[in-house]
Amino acid sequence: MKKQYQDPAAIDKPPSLPYRDRSPSIPLEPAPIPPELMEKIQKTESKSDADEYWSKVYWTGSDKEEASRIIRDSLEEGVYLVRQSEGQNQVLVVYACGQVKKYKITSKNNEYWIKEGVEFPSTEDMLYYYYDNNLPTAAVKLKRPYSIPK
Repeated sequence: MKKQYQDPAAIDKPPSLPYRDRSPSIPLEPAPIPPELMEKIQKTESKSDADEYWSKVYWTGSDKEEASRIIRDSLEEGVYLVRQSEGQNQVLVVYACGQVKKYKITSKNNEYWIKEGVEFPSTEDMLYYYYDNNLPTAAVKLKRPYSIPK
């Protein structure tokens, strides 16, 4: 049986994480920024803090080996980026357990996942979830995007 995405309020998480109402009458907003990284984001007039933060997650280069090298050279558990794959999908590239791990982000019917059975309404919501939960096949949580310094 397929497990549906659970709202953070329904998941046993620390009380510091905000509740995200996903009722149809409320428009979707960008996923919230993990609180511990909020202070590291430079504010701009043209984008919200959340938009600015999540834009730093995406690798804009075309060389997937270069993306892997950037993560490998970080030598920091949980540093990650999201890049385009050769098709329409995306790939989460993360430094975990002393190596570069890659997770194909699958999307279908406006749901996104790297582990079948745990779907999310956006890539950003999925990434936010993995700040508090271990990645599949690795006992590591996401820590920060590659483009935000320590």
